[in-house]
Amino acid sequence: MKRSLRAGKPAPLSDLVHRNLNMYALAATAAGVGALAMTQPAEAKIVYTPANVSITPGTTVPIDLNNDGTVDFNLTNWNSKAQSSGIVSSSLSAQPAQPGNAIWGYVNRKSHVVSAAALPAGFQIAANKRFHIFTNSMAGRYANAFEHEDTCRGKWQQASKKYLGLRFMINGRVHYGWARLDVSCNGNVSGTLTGYAYESIPNKPIITGKTKGSDIEDHTFTASAPEPATLWSLALGSPALSVWRRNQSIGIR
Repeated sequence: MKRSLRAGKPAPLSDLVHRNLNMYALAATAAGVGALAMTQPAEAKIVYTPANVSITPGTTVPIDLNNDGTVDFNLTNWNSKAQSSGIVSSSLSAQPAQPGNAIWGYVNRKSHVVSAAALPAGFQIAANKRFHIFTNSMAGRYANAFEHEDTCRGKWQQASKKYLGLRFMINGRVHYGWARLDVSCNGNVSGTLTGYAYESIPNKPIITGKTKGSDIEDHTFTASAPEPATLWSLALGSPALSVWRRNQSIGIR
C-alpha cells in the first residue's frame, strides 16, 4: 500500500531554538542601528557671506561670521593727526570681539609683538598655537611733514586678496573661519572687506577662499557592518555561533 503524502503539522520548535531566534532578532536589530549610526557622517557646510565694505580712517567695521546678530571681530582703522608736529599716523588692526575668539598670527622674534598673518588662498585654518586673542597693527603709516618722512609698515601693506584666519565660538564650541581683505597704503591706510566664511561643523578645518562645500577629508568612522549570522547557526546555539565568529575573523563567508 502506498502511503498518503499528507502535509503534517510542523514539529514544534524547542524552547532553546525559540530563545536563540529571539536573541538573534534583538542582536540583528541592534547591529543594524549601530551600523547605520556609524555610516552617517555629519554634513560639512561652509557658510559664506560676500561683502564690499570700505575700512576708511577713523572707522570700525564689525564682522558677524555666522550672522546671528553678535559681532565676532572688529576691523578698526585708527587715524591721528597732530597739527603742531606735522605727524600723521594711521593703522589698521583686527581684534576679537567676544571671549574665546582669536586670530591667526605670528610673533616677531625681536620685538615679541603679535601681528595678524596675511594668509594666501588655499591655506588650512585649524587648531594651532598660532591663534592669539590680541594682535598688533596689520598695516600702519607714519608721516612726519617736518622731517619729510612717510613710511608704511606691516605684513598687510598693499595686500590683495589676503585672508585673516579666525577662530570663534558658537554655543561654547570652536569653529574656524576666514575674512578676505584688500589693503592700501597709498596716503592713509585703508582697506576693503570683500567676504568672510566659516565652517558649520565644530572643530572642523576650513580652507581660505573656499566658499562652499568642504575639501577637508572627513575622518568620520564608517566601519562596514559585519556579515550577519544565519538563523540556522543562531538557532543551533553557542557551538554554531563559535564557528560563525571564527569564520568572520578569518574572512570566510
